[in-house]
Amino acid sequence: MKNNLTSSLKSKIIIQKQELVYDESGGFTENWTTLKEVFASVEYQNFSEFVILGKKTLEKNYKITIRYDENISILNRILFQNDTMTIKSINSESNKYTEIFCSVIL
Repeated sequence: MKNNLTSSLKSKIIIQKQELVYDESGGFTENWTTLKEVFASVEYQNFSEFVILGKKTLEKNYKITIRYDENISILNRILFQNDTMTIKSINSESNKYTEIFCSVIL
């Protein structure tokens, strides 16, 4: 992956950040806005199954690789195809690429 990174970045993803927007009632509303659109390598890793409030839930896990970006954080989220992905962890090595480990709850 390291040697051939550029040619493997074929999938377009949208990285979003959360903002608080002042609303008419004097409060704030959470709103997701696009931080950037980038090309990435999206690799399905596995799925896990767990129970939340007595309901069985499935989670698909992915590894997304993009060119190095120091502005990505676990507070962001990723849109890919029809999925909204929660970022679980980020690994950036030697300022060449960034690996983003994320999941989708089904």
